[in-house]
Amino acid sequence: WAEYPGGDHVIFVGEVIDIRTRDGQPAAYYKGHLSAFPS
Repeated sequence: WAEYPGGDHVIFVGEVIDIRTRDGQPAAYYKGHLSAFPS
């Protein structure tokens, strides 16, 4: 993986080698709030 400066954040870039999903409503974090994300 690699790490890049992004202002007041750090951007991580890597390769997904495994993924799992679960049933349920997805969520989104935006402007400091966690809320439901329409599917």
